[in-house]
Amino acid sequence: MQTARSEFFHKGSYLLTTDIRIAVKNVLSLEQKCIDMERPAFPPCMMINSAKFRGLCPSMSNMRLGSLTDPGRPHQDEVGSRLSSIDLFKFLAFCGVVSIHTVSAVHFTHGGDPFEAGLRDPVGSVVDQLSRFAVPFFFLSSGYLWFGRALRYDMVRFIKSISWLLVVYVFWVAVYALNFMIDGQPLTPSLALKILVNGGYGVQLWFLPCLCSALLLMRVVARTHRWALPLTIGFALYVIGLIYGPYSPLVFGTPSSELTRRICRTLPISAFLFVMIGAWLKSSGRTFSPRTAIVLIAVGAGLTLAEGSVLQEVFRVPMVSNDALLSSIPFGVGVFLLSLHVRLGTRWADWGRALGSMGLGLYLLHMEFVYLIRAYFWPASLVERLAFLLAVIVATTATLLIVDNARGATRLLR
Repeated sequence: MQTARSEFFHKGSYLLTTDIRIAVKNVLSLEQKCIDMERPAFPPCMMINSAKFRGLCPSMSNMRLGSLTDPGRPHQDEVGSRLSSIDLFKFLAFCGVVSIHTVSAVHFTHGGDPFEAGLRDPVGSVVDQLSRFAVPFFFLSSGYLWFGRALRYDMVRFIKSISWLLVVYVFWVAVYALNFMIDGQPLTPSLALKILVNGGYGVQLWFLPCLCSALLLMRVVARTHRWALPLTIGFALYVIGLIYGPYSPLVFGTPSSELTRRICRTLPISAFLFVMIGAWLKSSGRTFSPRTAIVLIAVGAGLTLAEGSVLQEVFRVPMVSNDALLSSIPFGVGVFLLSLHVRLGTRWADWGRALGSMGLGLYLLHMEFVYLIRAYFWPASLVERLAFLLAVIVATTATLLIVDNARGATRLLR
């Protein structure tokens, strides 16, 4: 009897210690995967799922994953909420991009003359200018989320990890090139160059090669841990982009050619600074208060309107043609800092993840709906253009929700 009892307790203690060891190993393995992927593999409130473990240790069955993480790091629920809020702000940035392509008066009045259109409809120009936080936000969030890979991956592996961006770019260039065939335009060498450099009808596609090259530069300097030099280089490149972009009448007396502006926009000239600021925020762990973020947004938005107005009124640079200005730096950084402070509830977190995870696909697809809707509905007034904006957002989001589960679609949309 005593032997049976001892054997029973021996087996019980063995099973208990084995299950605890397996559970801890699984949790730590999951935590490492979360760190490697830079986002939670499961919702932050995921419980340890082992029936045998729950039966043996009921008091530990509701343990959160974050309780086993390094106490020096944010807990998993905090990281998950932060990433969810970034995802939600990605959707807001997507709405800003759509606003640029729908509300801007340049597309709908005076035969597309940007200067006259801006003067005729200043409200549309203001809405356009205030939407310019969107692309800097995308660059900032990319630097923030990709910096971990830049530290862990060697150059070959990192190039492979971003090569899918170029595959996605080629695919969507081909998709938007079909619009030229529909319009019956012959494929001339100049048109082929325009499609390759700027995406042709996919005017937003320049973002992908620009981001890819900026991330590659980030990988080159990521392990130096000396941020002053890369940030200075990023700012210098940004100034070069301003000189050959909206500031060209100030420097050269005449605006730069469209091809020059497009090439400067496709290269990482305007992106590298924002990518490095995002990487620096991730590396340093620096936090700024929500009040600081709001102040930066207010100051950046005000300076953006003032800078755009001066360029338009004094140097005849249309406000609606400004991809990025000097004031876009505090404007974009402020919006991104605010996204790090917004804490979302469970329902909002799920919506944030769902919408933000499709941010790239929303960005890539929306111009097709811009062209499709505009073929049947030509908005003239500001109210009609706001309705146009809403229609494009709803149509693009609904389409992505439908096709997102299709086989092979995820790689081309996320």
